[in-house]
Amino acid sequence: LTAADLVGRHLLVDGQTVWCDGPLTRAVREGGICYLDEVVEARQDTAVVLHPLADNRRELFLERTGETLQ
Repeated sequence: LTAADLVGRHLLVDGQTVWCDGPLTRAVREGGICYLDEVVEARQDTAVVLHPLADNRRELFLERTGETLQ
């Protein structure tokens, strides 16, 4: 599981590049829960994305879109 799998990525749709939220981004936007089983086994790039959500900042930074979600 990569950070892009959780956060989202740009996809080609009908010849245009569009952003598609991943499950973590959708959960943050909608105030939902994203259950991550065995997160201690996560890749380093994934852990870096999760830390700001788990500490006192409580935010998700989307590097590819420049957004910060609270």
